[in-house]
Amino acid sequence: MLIEAYEIKVTSPPCEPGSERWSAFAILEADIGEVLPYLNAVWPDAIYDHTGQVLTRRARGHAVAIRPHELAVSNVLDRNDAERLVDELIAEVNDIWARRDEVVPRTNKRQRPTAMELYRLLPRTNCKACGQPTCWTFALLLATGDADLGTCTPLGKSEYARQQERLHQLLAGTSSP
Repeated sequence: MLIEAYEIKVTSPPCEPGSERWSAFAILEADIGEVLPYLNAVWPDAIYDHTGQVLTRRARGHAVAIRPHELAVSNVLDRNDAERLVDELIAEVNDIWARRDEVVPRTNKRQRPTAMELYRLLPRTNCKACGQPTCWTFALLLATGDADLGTCTPLGKSEYARQQERLHQLLAGTSSP
């Protein structure tokens, strides 16, 4: 097991005193820098900076940052939520580390697509089927990982097949700079 012990700190974001949302930091005893390229390979939505030794991603409405001696999760409700989320993240990291013989590590840096790149590929019907008032709003949420491409029903039409394929590629991180 890679991560066995850690200390958790839960703080209010410094730019939002009195915020109802919190950030959790797990300070790790072990250096987990070796696992970052494996996480980068398994999590296609992650942004990995090999030189800076930091991997970031959006997962289930939370921003996650992983460094050699720290895991950080934003947008947590309280200490119990923070502990649960950190425990889940640590279990996932430990699982990927345990399966590292099956994974080809990746050190390349993927770029998250911009909202404009995504918007240009959307049908731009402003139909609201995705639950958003406009396709631009939907593109903004896609770019941050806070929306699911599958909720855009017009993309299911054959006339948008090429755009849908390109959007999937961009969002899966298969397009490296």
